[in-house]
Amino acid sequence: MDIDTLSNNVYVVEQYNHRVSKWIYSDNDFDFKLDAGQITDITINNGGLDYVALDPIVISPPTLDIAIPVTATAEVATVDGSGTITGITILDGGNGYDPSNLPTVIADETNGSGALLTAVVSTPWGTNGNGTSGVPGKPTSDTDNNLQFPTGIARLLENSTLFISDTLNHRVRVMNATDGSFTDSIGSPGTGDGELYRPAHLADNEDDDELAVMDSRNHRVAVFDNKTPFNFIANADTPTPDNFHTPWGAKFNPDNSSFYYSDVIKGKVFRYDDDGVTFDVSFGTPGTDPADPNQLFYPGAANGTAANSNQSFLPDARNNKIKSYGSGNVITEIISGAGTGDGELYWPEHTTGIANGTQPLICVCNTLNNRVEVYDRDDPSTFLTNFGSP
Repeated sequence: MDIDTLSNNVYVVEQYNHRVSKWIYSDNDFDFKLDAGQITDITINNGGLDYVALDPIVISPPTLDIAIPVTATAEVATVDGSGTITGITILDGGNGYDPSNLPTVIADETNGSGALLTAVVSTPWGTNGNGTSGVPGKPTSDTDNNLQFPTGIARLLENSTLFISDTLNHRVRVMNATDGSFTDSIGSPGTGDGELYRPAHLADNEDDDELAVMDSRNHRVAVFDNKTPFNFIANADTPTPDNFHTPWGAKFNPDNSSFYYSDVIKGKVFRYDDDGVTFDVSFGTPGTDPADPNQLFYPGAANGTAANSNQSFLPDARNNKIKSYGSGNVITEIISGAGTGDGELYWPEHTTGIANGTQPLICVCNTLNNRVEVYDRDDPSTFLTNFGSP
């Protein structure tokens, strides 16, 4: 999961759906909606009759099951207490609208006749026409739409590029974040330099043009140039005294210019210099003792910082907890509670934060609950909402 902090767009990797989805966030009501086409304008073809001034109207949604109805206020020309609709102010643009299926008006007035409208609908994000990109399949080209169990995502802010680890196709996909189209691929199956075997999460250092890829089944981290032609740079130094087993999580923290790689089998976090290659120190230990926050069981990918910008969130997946760590390498527990209810965790694998807006948030990919949990970033014990469903 990754977030465009300028617009609060949220990009979610859906592993078992073999696709990426884009969600639009409104900080007024903690509302997350798929970017599947928004009504941006309404043209009145027939204003209808006998509407009372200021009556609310509702635009009925089309057939897409992800649709959210539009709400609007009608501007009515009043004659003896009733009149025709002369204008419409959109209060909520809705979502998931099919441009070929035009909406109709439902009036909150028994004498009101229906108005005929034409809706102007924005283009849905992605290659599937419903706010998602990607379909199950084997590679056919650098720009195909095929994904097999995508795992990680990283965003290059400078040119709106997304990197997606196409895990079972043993490559990294390059995506245009603006429209959701695939534009290129990085790596190919194999064990040689620049080749990948089940790449997992990724981290990007935009300042130094480096993309670190958790090459999980090659038991290493591969670093590439994040600009075309995406050349292989080097494999990260083997951490000491423990080598990699299955590196899985990745994060670049610009505040202290370090990459952090978590290993799900070793139960450790390894810190590297900003080149992504030079090993610095490791911390954490494998275990399940709830009284010891340093014990990790399948640590995932941290992406996004806590209220203290030097603290990063860390999902402790099989312990069903979210923890944090800072430049001092001290791990603390901030969210716990295994289960399937709202705000409860079942194998959380990835976190990211929304830093701007009226209330900063932390979003957690609650993998086996098939949804994203949303908490108050400054007080992570406060559950706010969730979005998505199986």
